[in-house]
Amino acid sequence: MTERVGEIKFFCPSCGRAYEEADEVCPEDGTPLQAYRLAGGGSDTLVGETLDGRFHIEDELGEGGMGQVYRSVQLSIDRDVALKVLHSDLGDDEGIVRRFFREARLIADCSHPNIVGVVDFGQDLEQGALYLAMEMVEGTDLRELFSMGRFSPELALEIIRQTCSALSEIHGRGIVHRDLKPENLMATLMSDRSVRIKVVDFGIAHALQADRQARLTETGMVYGTPTYMSPEQAEGREVEPTTDIYAL
Repeated sequence: MTERVGEIKFFCPSCGRAYEEADEVCPEDGTPLQAYRLAGGGSDTLVGETLDGRFHIEDELGEGGMGQVYRSVQLSIDRDVALKVLHSDLGDDEGIVRRFFREARLIADCSHPNIVGVVDFGQDLEQGALYLAMEMVEGTDLRELFSMGRFSPELALEIIRQTCSALSEIHGRGIVHRDLKPENLMATLMSDRSVRIKVVDFGIAHALQADRQARLTETGMVYGTPTYMSPEQAEGREVEPTTDIYAL
């Protein structure tokens, strides 16, 4: 546990630098700074609470390596959102806190019909809870769909086409998802009976062109799901867009 729990600091989600003193923008690149506070543990149960005075948490949807996902209501416009909240016992690790904001910044910059949209991100400074508010995707992940039976060739090709379109968008921005798998592909049946695929969970996305010291993960560390890992990813080597193509 860090000795600096509770101290408010400031972080640039673009270049990754942290600052002790408050300022409106990063002096290096002009990006608005994000205030954050290292958390000191506590309960991970947030159902029934209102986070940051803006998001009322109604139910838990699931849990991942970085945090829990809740069904919440954005109070200002009475809209359902999926709220990802960093585990409280990870909130005292400054590297993970920065990685969380990097994730938010990366996917917030993507606007594509096959990529989950980001509504907002930030931190409830009173509780120290970091959050990422995303559009609520009503549908079924591909893992569950696989259990229902074989896909028709037409449906399989359409799923691949839409997923490739999403990957083309993120790869063009220098981002590698690094954890493409059936659980991270959501399928929604549209009103015209077509299927819309959404790529979700960019928790280990990696900016290929970012400064080495500000990258989400360091070379030599392994992140991802073993079943879908490319050889270079499993060996902890540098990853490229081909890593996602291998997983697909």
